[in-house]
Amino acid sequence: MAFVNQSSAANFVPQKIKVLKVLCQECFQEMGTTPLAITLPTVITPADLALLEITVTPGTPTVTNFTVLTNKVVNTIAVPLTITVVLLGVTLATITLPGVGALVTGEINCPGVVPDGTVNVQKHDLEVLQPITPVIVSLDATGLILNLAITVIVEGCAVVSKEEILKVNAASLFCSCS
Repeated sequence: MAFVNQSSAANFVPQKIKVLKVLCQECFQEMGTTPLAITLPTVITPADLALLEITVTPGTPTVTNFTVLTNKVVNTIAVPLTITVVLLGVTLATITLPGVGALVTGEINCPGVVPDGTVNVQKHDLEVLQPITPVIVSLDATGLILNLAITVIVEGCAVVSKEEILKVNAASLFCSCS
């Protein structure tokens, strides 16, 4: 079925169009561990460590950087975090780390990609896996500084593409309403 006045060969002329050619597409799971020192408002003892409730709430992850290398793309994802430390029902500290609370770095294998400046990397459907369970690394000698290791896992999809110019036979106007 053709539209009126659209099926004649005279309406079709060679055109150049710019498109993104997909070089590779991959679902990924990347992990990063961030050390964090929290200053507490009151002294706690090593015995108190077992009684601490530490919650980590992630914000929305964002891609902050990517580097194209031969046959792979290395990327960095920032995850904002809010950490709350509670001892026996009393909140000792709440810390919000906007922007870069945790950095997650990973690489995507993409055969044929080269660092020529024309590669486009898109990441979508980024999701932080929960729960995030922080590990208590140490309590300093004063009992005021709690050192944690926070491991964050991000899942998502990456599409690596490159601009390409195609020459096609196409009609410029679909509808000439006047």
